[in-house]
Parts: sequence; C-alpha cells; structure tokens
Amino acid sequence: MKSVKPIKPAEPVKSVKPAKPAKPVEPVEPTEPVKPLNWVYMVECRDGTLYTGWTTDLAKRVAAHSAGRGAKYTRSRAPVRLVYAEACAGKSAALRREAAIKKLPRAQKLALAAGWQAEGEASQAEDDLIFVEERYVCYSKNCRKK
Repeated sequence: MKSVKPIKPAEPVKSVKPAKPAKPVEPVEPTEPVKPLNWVYMVECRDGTLYTGWTTDLAKRVAAHSAGRGAKYTRSRAPVRLVYAEACAGKSAALRREAAIKKLPRAQKLALAAGWQAEGEASQAEDDLIFVEERYVCYSKNCRKK
C-alpha cells in the first residue's frame, strides 16, 4: 500500500492594504454645443435663381460658391446669399433632404426660405457663418484666409 503524504498547511494570507478612496469626479460641461456635421443649404444666386446642396462645412462651402469655386452652376452666378440651412443627423439624411428640396417647385422653396428667416433659424447659421471682409472666412471664432 502506498503511503499518503501529509498535506502542507496553507501559507498565511498576506495582508492587503486598503485601496485609497477615489477622488470625487466633477461633471465636465462642454464649453460649446456640438455642432452638426452635415448641412443642407439653399443659396440665392446673383440672377435670382436658387441652388440647393449639402456640405459638412457651411461657411467654407458658401464662401466657395461666392468666390466662383463652388458648383459649376453657381460659378457664373456669383456672389450668392445663404437663404436656408438645415442641420442633419448624418450624410444620408442630408442627401435625402437635399433631394426632397430639389424636387420642390420654386414657390415652395421660397416659402421654405422665408419661413427659415422668419422663425429665427437663420440666427444660428449666421452665428456660425460670419464673413469678415472678402478675404477671410470665420466659422465660429476660428478665422482663416481663403
């Protein structure tokens, strides 16, 4: 018969230092609201026609249209004036909204633009879209040369 080896006693448990109390975390409030990344916009050209498009940088796009570097349609019709802008959740939503606006008759597009101006929604876009002279474009407070 085999002999049974005696079981060694367990080693004593090392004492564990108590964890340091966590520092209270203060909630951080954003300094500025998060700006939407996709815009559907409508500009009125020099000849009175309307152009609808979408962009991720509204100020830069309107400045490009006014400078003759935007869409082929607006190049010969510059300068342009922003008459409508709408923030969209994503690119696909912006493209769908752009297509829907393009299908509207001119009278409904003008009514949409007039309603946007009347409701004060233009003030948010104007806050985001500030033109300083003709050579500089400012988006929010970050100015840069064209």
